[in-house]
Amino acid sequence: MKIKLLALRSTDLEKTKELYTSLGMEFVKEKHDSGPVHYSAEFDDFVLELYPAKGGESDNLRLGFEVPGLSEIVSELEILEEYEYNSTSIKVVKDPEGRKVELYEITPQQYVPADTQSIAPFVRVANAPIFAQKAPCFECA
Repeated sequence: MKIKLLALRSTDLEKTKELYTSLGMEFVKEKHDSGPVHYSAEFDDFVLELYPAKGGESDNLRLGFEVPGLSEIVSELEILEEYEYNSTSIKVVKDPEGRKVELYEITPQQYVPADTQSIAPFVRVANAPIFAQKAPCFECA
């Protein structure tokens, strides 16, 4: 089994998109049928979607991403905690919704992207549905 899609809810789509863009994700604005405007980023056969929060509530997830060149962008981020696991440096930040996001430092030699994107997801998801394939619209499906 492989995770293919993760949809996050956000009370401030632009701020949330800004953080994940700083990690190397490239988003496109989408709207399907009667669903809301949202953002979608595809990389390494994985889709991350950012949707407006329903009723002002965002989801409560903890995420993790391998980030090539993390040391080059870490000065732009507010680090909550740092630790090492299996010789890998991990830094924890919060996104604008308060979700903890673990960032795994990897060297260019450790990472060979499946496509031309710059990051590969390592996602640890709690209390969230996992989708086997991308639906035409998260809101409409």
